Amino acid sequence: MTDSRPSLYPELTRPISAGPPGRLDEALYDLVEARFERLLRDNPILATAIGIHEHDDELGDASVDALLAEVEADKAHLTMIESLDPDELSEEARFERDLEIHNVRQSTLEAEELRIWERRSIALDTLGDGLFLLFVRDHAPLAERLQAIAGRLEDAPAYLEQARTRARAPQVRLWQKIEIESASEMPSFFDEIVAAADGVLGDRDFRRLERAVDGAKIAVAEHRGWLHDTLADGTDEWATGRDLHDRIVAHRAFDGLDSDQILELGLQKLAEEREGRAAMAREIDPDATEAEVIDRVKSDHAATFQAALDGYRDAMLRARQHLIDHDLVSIPEGEGIDVVETPRYLHNVIPFAAYFEPAKFDRTQTGIYVVTPSVGNNAGAMREHNVASISNTSIHEAYPGHHLQLTVASRHPSLTRLLANAPEFVEGWGMYSELMMREQGFDDDPRFPMPSLRTLVDLHERLSLPARPARVAAIALNTAQLDEDAARAADVWHRRALLVSGRRSLDLAAFYVGQPADVRLSWRRSLGTWLPSDPEVELPPTPDLIAPGGSSAVRFAASAYGRAVEAAAGYAAARLALERVESELASAIRRLRALERRWIPAHEDALAALALALDETEREDALRSRWFAELQAADDRRLPG
Repeated sequence: MTDSRPSLYPELTRPISAGPPGRLDEALYDLVEARFERLLRDNPILATAIGIHEHDDELGDASVDALLAEVEADKAHLTMIESLDPDELSEEARFERDLEIHNVRQSTLEAEELRIWERRSIALDTLGDGLFLLFVRDHAPLAERLQAIAGRLEDAPAYLEQARTRARAPQVRLWQKIEIESASEMPSFFDEIVAAADGVLGDRDFRRLERAVDGAKIAVAEHRGWLHDTLADGTDEWATGRDLHDRIVAHRAFDGLDSDQILELGLQKLAEEREGRAAMAREIDPDATEAEVIDRVKSDHAATFQAALDGYRDAMLRARQHLIDHDLVSIPEGEGIDVVETPRYLHNVIPFAAYFEPAKFDRTQTGIYVVTPSVGNNAGAMREHNVASISNTSIHEAYPGHHLQLTVASRHPSLTRLLANAPEFVEGWGMYSELMMREQGFDDDPRFPMPSLRTLVDLHERLSLPARPARVAAIALNTAQLDEDAARAADVWHRRALLVSGRRSLDLAAFYVGQPADVRLSWRRSLGTWLPSDPEVELPPTPDLIAPGGSSAVRFAASAYGRAVEAAAGYAAARLALERVESELASAIRRLRALERRWIPAHEDALAALALALDETEREDALRSRWFAELQAADDRRLPG
């Protein structure tokens, strides 16, 4: 039979059985390949991501009809896979069958019941990924990749319009706001592409790219307007709900743990990490507070982001060499990793760093390690790119973390494993890598392993637990840091103003300002609890603070104190929200325990007693009926004939 696939389509791989092949092995792999090819045909960006470039100039159909058709096709595929008798498969193929069933059931559950797709727009992020992967990976000459990018940009208006048909339920405002931020940054990414094409493309192709960018910018602006329109009728309720969440957890089979056990484990680990961080702070400087030690660690950073990127590359390569020198793990031949700045459209969803795995079918197995300079032009962002954080992140994301793990995984011939979605294994390996490298002597100075809560917070985020004190706690901790930073800045400017202008000028400035700030809280209901959010701070009008004998330092001090007041209001609101959530959680746990230990057993006992009484009553009624029938028969016999 002639292979109808184009030459761009690589030869697909199949696992080889270690023992005798099963009678139905080939039938299983035929079905797996048929689904694999369907997914790549319908999702060109997925095909690009794994190194199949037949449709690099297309975006695919983002409509709700296409999504639902894919779900139905998957359900038909699942029926055929389940019909294969496991006894007719080799041991390797039986495992592949089980994993294929797991994968398809999971994707079907998420599409039909979780249904995030109808409550959240991700079209811009998907579009951006489809362009970014072509832009940074060198599977083909840049001119060829730019032409494919032009094709995708030409498809962008139709793609975004199709994606809006998925909004069949109220949109979650928080998620839509994230997409709105992406829409604001996307045009600058388009401009980067055009700048890179200058001198690479011929005049005709360059004009085509410019026209495609212009059209895409208009489409993105229209989509941004639609996103804004969805906020009015949107919802703030995003939670999965206990019943569905428990079913998702049960399907994922986290070593038999249920939601409550996972939450308990997470809180336990969170407490252990905090205790470990405090102990390491004492080891670094027993005379300093933990906050002072953390500030010292964060202050050890490069002067510029480009210098920090060099630091990431250096830490990554040092970690790789440490693995080789200490014979800790084998490094596959031909692997590589590029460290680049996170594209701007992803700054709001990747606050620190992330990793794009190698494309399985590309000739060169190169991963992409992206690092975000800052979110929202945060002036203190470089503190997060401190030397210790760079070391931890490079281990986690590169060697021996995600890059090494996923590079090795991509070389396995299984297509089913290639499509498996198991972030708990990926993130678990990343955290284990951090611990293992410290144990093996890499950057084992106490500054480096100061526990960051990132991995545990990620765990809570991914599990989407119905009661989420960890999320509110993370917000409170982050807000507290902002509050501390703002207070520290205000104190610095206060001392400067005091030195430059004197105490009298500061007293006069306070007198002229006169009135206090006005803080108003808004409230939102989440999971049955009213929580404060988005405090609005109205600062008093600021007079001319230089006229009473002050200096520009007084003006800067006043501005710094204004920012400190706003940060303090944010922290107070976050702290109050945390206390209310923790109180509600504790109350819910008490109610649950009361139900489990008292009320449910009491009701079960009462139900058993009622059933016994009902049974006795039925027996007595039956006995009375029999007696009555016998008496009635005796009376009938005594009556004259």
